[in-house]
Amino acid sequence: MNYCKPAWNDRVIEAVKWDGHAATADAFLGAGNWQYAEPATFRDVSEIQRAVDFAVQLESPWRPSIKIRTLAGDARVEPGDYIVRGVSGKLQPVRGDVFERTYVQVD
Repeated sequence: MNYCKPAWNDRVIEAVKWDGHAATADAFLGAGNWQYAEPATFRDVSEIQRAVDFAVQLESPWRPSIKIRTLAGDARVEPGDYIVRGVSGKLQPVRGDVFERTYVQVD
């Protein structure tokens, strides 16, 4: 988990770069607070995770996306995107390139 702030003010937020693994989403969001956004061709979460593990072994760029609950409804998070928790605890996804141009890490 990273603690970051926008370059233009001092508000510190929490963020994590989602790598496509369930463990990363569970650690930041808590188990059960997100779901895979993949089509119904997968029967259950364990089948999706097996597909992810297989893709990692093959060094494939494919990773499943997930859905998180935001104030505006469900939002899709792609691998490489950041999941940001604002100062009030609200979640939002931010594309990786936008996040890295906008936020700086604080220690």
